Amino acid sequence: MSFMPRAAVAGLALLLCRPLYSCSIVVLGGYSPTVVRNLSGTVVGSGRFDLMGKNHDKERHAIAIGDAAISIKARTDTAFFKKGEVQYPPGVKPSKGNLKEWQCGAEVAAAKTDLEGNFSISTLKTGKYCLEITGPGPKDDSHVPMHESFLVDVVDAGPKEALIADISPRFPDCSGGSSLTVKPLN
Repeated sequence: MSFMPRAAVAGLALLLCRPLYSCSIVVLGGYSPTVVRNLSGTVVGSGRFDLMGKNHDKERHAIAIGDAAISIKARTDTAFFKKGEVQYPPGVKPSKGNLKEWQCGAEVAAAKTDLEGNFSISTLKTGKYCLEITGPGPKDDSHVPMHESFLVDVVDAGPKEALIADISPRFPDCSGGSSLTVKPLN
């Protein structure tokens, strides 16, 4: 096997290896929790290679993910860092604000999405949580597994809203996919 096919195979293997995924390094340094009143909404996304990247956000958000597993775990914030206290690897863009480290504990609630990708968890008390969402397995070789983790802070007061959780894999330039947005309800 010549050098080019070997490099292509190695590059594809690294792309699909989430633990070594460079976007994970960036997220670990600068994740901030989403503040919500209730934990309900829709899980969307796609594991297709041709829908990766920021240019396909609208298309992925139109694809609801039914039968996705949702796990809520208690979260403990373990350390806080002020701007400038964290040393970033070369090439990683520094965060503009304060950062924190956290640890996810035991599962406190679980649910599955319906066929339209909707979910609602009403048993949560005010607190800090890790929200882990795993989509159903890949349909074929043109799809990659979908799994994403988000930080949420559940509060008592605030406007009613719905979450939109995109659990699509990120493009190699760290764009598109993997987002948790809050949509106000009228």
